[in-house]
Amino acid sequence: GRGAATRCRTISRVIDAVTALARVVRRGPDPDCRLTLAAFPHAEPDDMASKRSPWQRTPTCGQLTAQYDAYEPVAGTHIKGGLTLGENIGDLGGLEMAYAAYRRHVDQHGEPARIDGYTGDQRFFLAFGQTWRSKLREGAMRQRLLSDPHSPPEQRVNGVVRNFDPWYRAFDIK
Repeated sequence: GRGAATRCRTISRVIDAVTALARVVRRGPDPDCRLTLAAFPHAEPDDMASKRSPWQRTPTCGQLTAQYDAYEPVAGTHIKGGLTLGENIGDLGGLEMAYAAYRRHVDQHGEPARIDGYTGDQRFFLAFGQTWRSKLREGAMRQRLLSDPHSPPEQRVNGVVRNFDPWYRAFDIK
């Protein structure tokens, strides 16, 4: 209903603000070019090497660079993973911090009710995706891919959540 749409827009604005702040805090890689456990408090140290998810095995800068290098938003033009690496790390850290804040709220106030069939966690990730909605003409996208240190909006969502286990759990993806 209309109330659900308004709540989703409000959640989207809050997530946008929190992730923007968190991205500034978490922007750069470590000197050894690995994401640190300190940056990702939900990661379990004992599970880091054993689980299938890049999130839980602490992706290296090389792994993130290769992941984003493989994206081809415009036919014949790939993202330059090395150019966008700092921002991609910041996006992942921003999502982690926003999700941690959301889960702290849930821990204090209880799980939210389903709305329109979506759980609270599902609505969190849908709102995260909505923060990056945009449209670009092909020429503008191609130019950005050649020089912008930010990944295109679609990959700022899809590239990040594939490295974040709570997203898989929220949508029951195996």
